[in-house]
Amino acid sequence: MSDSVTSISSQNVSPSSEEQTTVYYYEYGGGHETIIDVHADNSEINELVVGSGYQPYDVQFSRPSGTDNDDLLLTFHDGGTLLIKNQFADGQGLQTIRFTEADYFVLSDYEIMEATFNSTDGDDVIHGGDQGDTLYGGFGNDTLHGYEGDDTLIGGDGDDILTGGAGNDTFRFEYTYFGNDTITDFDVDTEVIQFEFGVLTSFGELLEAASDMGTDVVIQLDDETSITLNGVQTDNLQESNFEFLI
Repeated sequence: MSDSVTSISSQNVSPSSEEQTTVYYYEYGGGHETIIDVHADNSEINELVVGSGYQPYDVQFSRPSGTDNDDLLLTFHDGGTLLIKNQFADGQGLQTIRFTEADYFVLSDYEIMEATFNSTDGDDVIHGGDQGDTLYGGFGNDTLHGYEGDDTLIGGDGDDILTGGAGNDTFRFEYTYFGNDTITDFDVDTEVIQFEFGVLTSFGELLEAASDMGTDVVIQLDDETSITLNGVQTDNLQESNFEFLI
C-alpha cells in the first residue's frame, strides 16, 4: 500500500493515481489554486495538508457564489485561495483537512460538511449546503443563504439579508448593533430567532418593539437596529419562535 502525494504549486491538479491515499499540500503563499477530479470511495483516502503559516481560524470555508454548489472554497488570510471542485458531490471530495501549524488539527469529511462558513469584513455572499451549516456574516452588508439542513445564520454587523432555505433554521442576533437585517423566509411554525447579550429579554418586550409594515413585521430596536420578517405579521408570532439568551 503506497501513497500518492501531490504538491499544489502553480497549476490545477488532476490526480490520476489509483493508490490508496492521495495527499495534497497547500503551502504558505500558494496563491490561487484548484484541486479537480477528487474521487472518494472505500478504497481511497483524499487528504489536504495546510502548511505552516496558517491556523484553522485563518481560513474561511465557503461555497462560492456563481459556481457549482458542490464546490468548496478555502480563502486564506494572506489572500490566497484553494478551490476544491465537487467536494460535496456523491463519491467525491476530501476526507480530511490537516493543519500542520495547529499540531495537525484535523477536520473530518463530516466536519467539513458541517463547517462554519465565516465571511470577511466586506459585503459577502455566503452559501451553505445540504447539511446543518452555521453561517456568520461578520462585518459588512452580507447575504446569507442556508439552503438545505437545519442551519444557524448570524448576520453580525451591517444590514444583512438572511435566507434559511429548507429545514428548521435558527437566526441569531448578538449584542445590540447588528444593523437593519431582513429574514426573507421565516417560518413561524418551525423556526427560531435567538437574541444574545440582552438585545431583548422577553417576548412581551419583543411585541412592544414589533409593528406591521405592509406584508412584513418589523422589530425595531432603534433607527439603526431592526429585524424585518418578510411575509409575517405580528399576530403570527409565537413565544416559541424566540429564545432570549441572557
